[in-house]
Amino acid sequence: MKSRPVHEFRSVFSGKHARRSRAASRGAVAIELVLVAPAVVFLLLLGVAGGRLSGAQALVDDAAVSGARAASLAPGPAEALPAALTAIDADLQAPSAECADFNPQTDVSLTTNPPGFQAGGTVTVTVTCDFANSGLGLPIDNTVTESSTAPIDPYRSVGT
Repeated sequence: MKSRPVHEFRSVFSGKHARRSRAASRGAVAIELVLVAPAVVFLLLLGVAGGRLSGAQALVDDAAVSGARAASLAPGPAEALPAALTAIDADLQAPSAECADFNPQTDVSLTTNPPGFQAGGTVTVTVTCDFANSGLGLPIDNTVTESSTAPIDPYRSVGT
């Protein structure tokens, strides 16, 4: 059997087979686009929603840190919660904040360890925020909860 030079081999899709193949594949690109486009749009929306969720988590975490720090610097237990609420409200009322229907009285909790407001203890502030999803229509949880703990200075006097 005589072998043929490599350059003489022809593709299966050359000649009359190519015409049949091209005719059979007409419209295939349109069908592929119809099938792939929704998946690409979904992935883009998922990326946008993930970015918004990440931004909301960072914002709520910053608010919790500010609240815990403000509460730990308060002169006494009576002033700790109002100081924390003021700091948190200032952080979450910024124009870049995406919290929807934020109510500092119900969405903020403050705990101390040991109970009472003692020098050398800690103050933990928990902030919950329902962030605005802006109608992306994705089935994701819109609630973000973050906590932060700050120490109470062990060398200061604490009011009652």
